[in-house]
Amino acid sequence: MEAQELMKVVDAKVRETMKFAESTYKRKFKTPTIEYTVKGVVAGYADYLTWTVNLNLFYLLNEHENMIEDTIPHEIAHLIAFRVYGRIKPHGWQWQSVMRSFGLDPVRCHEYEDKDVRTGIRRTRQFTYTCLCSQPVTCGLNVHNKIQKGRNHFCRKCRSKMKNCKWSEK
Repeated sequence: MEAQELMKVVDAKVRETMKFAESTYKRKFKTPTIEYTVKGVVAGYADYLTWTVNLNLFYLLNEHENMIEDTIPHEIAHLIAFRVYGRIKPHGWQWQSVMRSFGLDPVRCHEYEDKDVRTGIRRTRQFTYTCLCSQPVTCGLNVHNKIQKGRNHFCRKCRSKMKNCKWSEK
């Protein structure tokens, strides 16, 4: 399935889960905003303050059945537990109770295949400076930006400033 199709399925699952929660707890709940900005190995998280469920698009595309059937209700259970019980432990008995009311096991962590995610979390840009002594000095983006802004960074061999040195990006 493509991302747009999956997002529609997610919206439908969110509405279904919220409707079930309303019938179970005999009260109205605002439908949360859904975002897709989580990166790395986190499948999703719920934010009580903004009433938002944020999902990992990579996992949604690659583990869509589990994400829709498990992760979405898991995150909504956090919101419902907070609204019903107030401030609670993230995976405490209140959240577990909501998960059971949804007919799900209160499992804390996913077991999705994350090999591809772990290797692609951060790819740091590398810059190689050639110092006055011809010693190559490699640094990341943060140090490179500081050097470009005029901050002092020195060659470890000859201790000269790296400001006006030639550099190339790997």
